Amino acid sequence: MLLRGLISAGVAVMLLAAGCATPGTTVEKQVEKTVAIDSSSKNLPTGAFQGQQAPDFTLNDLSGKTWKLSDLRGHSVALVFWASWCPPCKEEIPMLIEAQKELPEGSKILAVNVTSGDKLEDVKALVAAKAISYPVLLDVDGTAGELYAVRNIPNTVVLDKNGVVVDNRVGAYDSKEQLLKLLKDNQ
Repeated sequence: MLLRGLISAGVAVMLLAAGCATPGTTVEKQVEKTVAIDSSSKNLPTGAFQGQQAPDFTLNDLSGKTWKLSDLRGHSVALVFWASWCPPCKEEIPMLIEAQKELPEGSKILAVNVTSGDKLEDVKALVAAKAISYPVLLDVDGTAGELYAVRNIPNTVVLDKNGVVVDNRVGAYDSKEQLLKLLKDNQ
């Protein structure tokens, strides 16, 4: 009996050490499935990672309109950090334009241009050439990028209706459906 208990404990330890997980998922995704995040809590830590309250910022868009992130509470938001010189960012634009057309009412896609590492004239030219229909915010001094720990682009951070981070992805989404599902499920 003792031997069977020791063997069972040994197997459990090996599975934990090996990172036993469902194929195609991360440990974070498994935890997410079993632990619901109460995003209505006012006491969440602020940060750019899943389950944290999104840091607030205020930026101007290309037309000069001021956008304050916290003013969008009540609706899901996708913050897409990008630059005009970034090939994957350019490739993602048509998908974002299509997703914009199918967003739940009030939800937003906000393109946050890392203007501190880009040229404004190049941003304007690309927005015109691609007929970008969603707001393009200018992170002139890099503050928003720093708040969200953006190191690589594109980097998309999806927020739920309470301003809590539900996804932080480096690289483009595989499809508009993937992004839309996150926005609709968190509206």
